[in-house]
Amino acid sequence: MNKIKPTNGHAGKNQLPPVEELKFPVTFHLKTVFDVQYSETENKANIELTLSTLGIPFRFLTTKKSSKGNFSSLSFEITINNKPLMEKLYEELKTVPGLKMAL
Repeated sequence: MNKIKPTNGHAGKNQLPPVEELKFPVTFHLKTVFDVQYSETENKANIELTLSTLGIPFRFLTTKKSSKGNFSSLSFEITINNKPLMEKLYEELKTVPGLKMAL
């Protein structure tokens, strides 16, 4: 009788799933996290200005404050047409005041 070794969900040693190339245009949710140094209105306006300046279509989705009130997040649905535009977006987001991260 053959015994099957448990894999704990792993396919095998050092095997990663294949990476798919991102296909453009792509629509996804952009989540931005800010410290509370600026108001929610200012943060939203700064992200919308960045997206508009780059010609990226967007739709505001939600806002949420962290449990301790130190951070707030804003989520947008955006559509990116090509990889250079995506790279430019993330470069520009680095200049937005109070922005801690963008996912």
